[in-house]
Amino acid sequence: MSAGSPSGAGDELTHPADADIQGMVLIPGGEFLMGTDQDDGYVEDGEGPVHPVRLNGFRIDRCAVSNAHFGAFVAATGYVTEAEKFGWSFVFVGLLPDDLLPTRRVAHAPWWR
Repeated sequence: MSAGSPSGAGDELTHPADADIQGMVLIPGGEFLMGTDQDDGYVEDGEGPVHPVRLNGFRIDRCAVSNAHFGAFVAATGYVTEAEKFGWSFVFVGLLPDDLLPTRRVAHAPWWR
């Protein structure tokens, strides 16, 4: 299947003519159930209740994107991240140094700082 061809009903994949899709993997569109009805799911994080989600087909790199590759993407497209739009972003607390001074957190989701 080539880029830009349908991956399923209503899942037309499109990309700029100069897009570099070499090495990318096609993930076909479809519907799946997301979340949990168990007590260990955090509603605040969208982990429950179970609900259907439909995604269009897309392509994804096989490996993590390097900062250089992301920088080239931003330069080519003018993409602006949500952190840039809002002027701040949350970070998973497990990725922060232990000696970091207390920071703002999400109510009912203290693992986001």
